[in-house]
Amino acid sequence: MPGRTFIGLIVVLVALLRAAAPAAAQDQQASDQPVPLVELRFDGLSRYDYDQIVRLTGLEIGQMVTQAQLTNMAQQLADTGLFTGIRYQYTTTGKGLSARFIVREAQWTVPVIFDNFIGIPDDELIADVARYVPGFDGTAVEGGAANNLIGTALQRVLAERGLPGRVVVIPQVNIEENWTRYAFAVIETGRDMSVCAIDTPGVSSNHAREIERLLSGVIGERYSKAQLLRLRDGSLLNYYRRRGYWGASLGEIDAALDAGCRGVTVTLPVNEGIAYRVAGVRWTGNRALPDVALDKAMALKPGVVASLVDVQDGLLRVRREYERLGHILVSHTLDQELDDAGGRVTFVVTLDEGPQLRMGRFEVEGLPPDVAADLVARWELPEGAVFDGTYVDRYMTTNRLRIQRDDGPIMTIEVTVERTAGLAHVKLLPAR
Repeated sequence: MPGRTFIGLIVVLVALLRAAAPAAAQDQQASDQPVPLVELRFDGLSRYDYDQIVRLTGLEIGQMVTQAQLTNMAQQLADTGLFTGIRYQYTTTGKGLSARFIVREAQWTVPVIFDNFIGIPDDELIADVARYVPGFDGTAVEGGAANNLIGTALQRVLAERGLPGRVVVIPQVNIEENWTRYAFAVIETGRDMSVCAIDTPGVSSNHAREIERLLSGVIGERYSKAQLLRLRDGSLLNYYRRRGYWGASLGEIDAALDAGCRGVTVTLPVNEGIAYRVAGVRWTGNRALPDVALDKAMALKPGVVASLVDVQDGLLRVRREYERLGHILVSHTLDQELDDAGGRVTFVVTLDEGPQLRMGRFEVEGLPPDVAADLVARWELPEGAVFDGTYVDRYMTTNRLRIQRDDGPIMTIEVTVERTAGLAHVKLLPAR
């Protein structure tokens, strides 16, 4: 009768004993008596190197092992975060014990930032960490399950290089843009890690003062590559695109200690390129609205400076047009084709219109019954009608004094999509 032990996420032990002794004696021997390990297999490895996983187990062929040791080893592997599932089988013969582990590897999709490992290039850190963390390539496991393993490896790298400090991990989440990153930083270094100077080679005199202003908040603060990356890919890049510089590129961030001033000197190279004018917009993925209607909503005039502000405002108007038609889940991606010779940019907008939704229920919570009934009666969009997403704002504006009472709670409106039925349910309720 197979026995089962559950470890970590999914760890199942199946004992297949092939000895001539009675079953009870076999179980006792397999559980309590050490036997030689004659085979150790891992099925399901793809990203990870077999030898590295074996080193993590601490087991060697010929070593005396017990079933309890296998159970502990499986737990240790589960604790590394490298796997989302582990189960194992062992078989004993006259020669010893053969162990087979069936594993499911974790997904490594979250970018890692080496936040302030000054003087060590990222590619060297990745190679050094990969010696201790199987499959490491500069990304981390979803949910951070393997972050302890990565942090421990980085601590060892510092020790090997004779560098001071303690490694910590700082999760970074952007809900609006739906991304997560893990920044590994060194603290307690005993050195001044504040930014004392920022050099931006390639910035022209026309833009130097504004770029300096945008970076001024970093001076005097603890050096953080993660913070500078947010500035580089956000405020700085948007500064140029608001002025039509859609080909502007901002290079890799470099940092040096005590290079001309006490603390960290940051270098951020910039290639500004040229300011582009609008050539036009090309639409793909649209079915509910024709190109001519989208062009009208976008309202980008050919020949004008291609400002990011105008593009964003136009895309917002496009969204509103789709919302009127019940496509409140519409999304888009924006790309650009640059004509350097003509100084023109064509914007390529790929649309995912999503389903057309119809009106479901309208409910009011948290207000006196007579007020709630009155507000329900004032809702003009009938059930089954195409859900005009722009009507929600108009309703809130028109009925603002009835909704936001001096003696009542602060109210908000919540739209819930029931995809299978193609319905949008609306609820007016107290803000949480």
